[in-house]
Amino acid sequence: MNHLFLTMFSNRPLKLASLLGAGAILIALAFLVRPYWTDETISGYAPFDRYVLTELEGQAVVGNVTLEFLEEGRVTGQGPCNRYFAEQIAPLPWFELGPIGATKMACPHLDLETRYFSALSRVRFAEALGDILVLSDENGVVLAFQGADE
Repeated sequence: MNHLFLTMFSNRPLKLASLLGAGAILIALAFLVRPYWTDETISGYAPFDRYVLTELEGQAVVGNVTLEFLEEGRVTGQGPCNRYFAEQIAPLPWFELGPIGATKMACPHLDLETRYFSALSRVRFAEALGDILVLSDENGVVLAFQGADE
C-alpha cells in the first residue's frame, strides 16, 4: 500500500516543476519578443508624425497648437502656451491619454490651453482620414487636426 501511495503522488512535484518551468520560458520569450511588437496606438497608424489643431469643440482654432506622435505610445506637442506630453494607453480605434504634463509658462491664451488639455483628456476615439485626424468622445467630434510636414 505504501508503494502505491508513493507512485500516485510522486509525479506531482515533477509535474508542478514542469509547469513552472514552462511558464518561466513563456515569460522569458514574451520579454524577448516584446521589442518586435507593433505600436497599436494612433502613433503606430497615423500617416503624419505632426498634426496642427484646426477645430476645438466646434470652433475654428488659429495658431500653432500641435499634437505629435514622435515616440511609440506617447504624444507630445505645443499647446497655445506650453509644450506638453502624455502617455497613450489605449489601442486604436480608442484614444486615451495618461496624465498630461506641461511646462508652466504664462501667456494670454491660458484659457484656450485649459480647454485644449481638458478636451484631450476627455476624447476616447481616434480616426485618421487622409491628412485629417479626428478625436472624439461619445457625443461627437471634439478635436480636429490637419497633418503637417515638419
